[in-house]
Amino acid sequence: MPFDPSSPKDRRRLRSAVEWSRKELRTFREKRQELVRKYVGAHYSDRGDHRRMPVNLMEMAINIYARQLAANNPQVMIETQNQKLKSGAADLEAELNYCLRKQKFSKTLYASVVDALFSVGIVKTGLHYEGALNEYGMENPVTKPFASCVDLDDWVHDASANHWESIAFCGHRYKVPLDYAKENEYFNQKAREDLKAYSRDDGGVYADGEKSSEIEKLSRSEGWGEDADAFEDRVELTELFLPRYRLVVTFGNEQGSSSKFLSEQQWEGPDVGPYHMLGFSPVPNNIMPLSPGSILRDLHELANSLFCKLADQAERQKTIVGYRGAASEEAERVQKAADGEMYRMDNPEAVREFKFGGADQVTMAFLIQSKDLFSYLGGNLDVLGGLGPQSETATQDKLIAAGASKRISDMQDRVVDFATEIVRSIGWYQWEDPLIDMQVPKPIPGAGRSLMIPVNAGTRKGDYYDYDITIDPYSMVHQSPASKLQMMTELFQAMVAPFVQQLSAQGIEINFESLLKKCGKYANVDMNDVLTFAGVTAPSAAGGSSHQRSMPSYTHRVNERVNRPGATTRGKDQIMMQHLLGGALQDAQAGAMTRPVG
Repeated sequence: MPFDPSSPKDRRRLRSAVEWSRKELRTFREKRQELVRKYVGAHYSDRGDHRRMPVNLMEMAINIYARQLAANNPQVMIETQNQKLKSGAADLEAELNYCLRKQKFSKTLYASVVDALFSVGIVKTGLHYEGALNEYGMENPVTKPFASCVDLDDWVHDASANHWESIAFCGHRYKVPLDYAKENEYFNQKAREDLKAYSRDDGGVYADGEKSSEIEKLSRSEGWGEDADAFEDRVELTELFLPRYRLVVTFGNEQGSSSKFLSEQQWEGPDVGPYHMLGFSPVPNNIMPLSPGSILRDLHELANSLFCKLADQAERQKTIVGYRGAASEEAERVQKAADGEMYRMDNPEAVREFKFGGADQVTMAFLIQSKDLFSYLGGNLDVLGGLGPQSETATQDKLIAAGASKRISDMQDRVVDFATEIVRSIGWYQWEDPLIDMQVPKPIPGAGRSLMIPVNAGTRKGDYYDYDITIDPYSMVHQSPASKLQMMTELFQAMVAPFVQQLSAQGIEINFESLLKKCGKYANVDMNDVLTFAGVTAPSAAGGSSHQRSMPSYTHRVNERVNRPGATTRGKDQIMMQHLLGGALQDAQAGAMTRPVG
């Protein structure tokens, strides 16, 4: 039988299924909480990890991944097969890119990617109510699309399902001011009268008996709990989406299991629903993915345990001077002698220096191996994070970086698909808004400037699903000005400089003024300070452009290769491990240890 929201029996069964699913997901929440504690270490707050984390490899890995996956706002690209809608596609592309920048979508995307690195990233999309517009004596609600992260501690989905497409429900709990919930006209009047304030008894226990989010309490002191002062009374609500029935229900967690829902609305949004999930390593026949953080956790703990052991050994190290009983006067002279001072020793063997303890060499070699293995399992984090050269030449480093990018490319593909789904939902809300009225900047190709265009219900062309919305996969990857300058230089040398004559024959001239200004911008140099740009140059008497360059018919080029010895971090680590394990070093290896990395 179909689900009936007015049936106390069906409401009770739904609430019972939600409670069971939350208990089934508890292990995932607890594992994530432990990972986040490893990430923040012992010095973030009273609630961080209580063990020392002098080598926080987890923090390094999470930040390197996040920088590679979601450093910038995604750039929307829109295509259409209908030639009549090409201009509409360009307008919609400009609108969505403008809206994403305005609502700072990059922050939401970055936060959800970080969540997925620990466990799973969840984003909810919908409409935010901003007031009412009075037209022709009628009040119409004014709304704006939003995308916000949902914390795993507040999340629940049908834990009996094996695939996301087959879940019976999904949703999250949240807290709002009690007076707001009681005065919300969209809620059932009788149901909202039964709402009660959220209680912090026993240090913050939710209505379903589970402790409140440990993640949100990381920045609070250990004493936070029932004695904490609240600015205002709040109530805890749960919102669920039922995909099969395309229904959204909201209820108070303090209410009885068979009590009336606060609201029950038919879902009229995008087909994918309001919730979007990001995971990196799928587990067969399971909804919850395997996170990169959980893979690297054991090595992170091992490296820190070894480092702490070595630190304790180093602190216990002692250097003392021992002497035989008959050499007390000579030992006293050694004690009083200043550094570099000369004095007579009648029996040097009677006074000797002894060392006790110190860092164990085998343990040190194991620590170096653990650090390298952490980088290896993380997809060559040293390369991804730009932590130093990995080979003797720049060409080899580029090849290594290309290989490392293949490791992370799957993660980038998943983030692009995730962001595309969210952007399509935001675009749907924008498109279907009958009251939308705004001006957005539309870039003019080749002009370097934008034109303000109107966006309203009358400017729409065709149907929303006539347009294919995608994300530029490289738009979210961080590119420094130096890397842009290098890319521009390589492109000019490879594709422009060798073909100057051919380009000129086709009427294509190099705009050196624009080129130099662009290079100066990326190099952080004001080219107007070093060059004088006189404007457009007059054409030559022959009718051609004075920019034309006469190329010699024959050129002779000599490439000279100069080998300059360098060193890499990994190479030094390997030499150090060999030495610590008792292996003899060759002269070249010993020399490499003294050379700087680079």
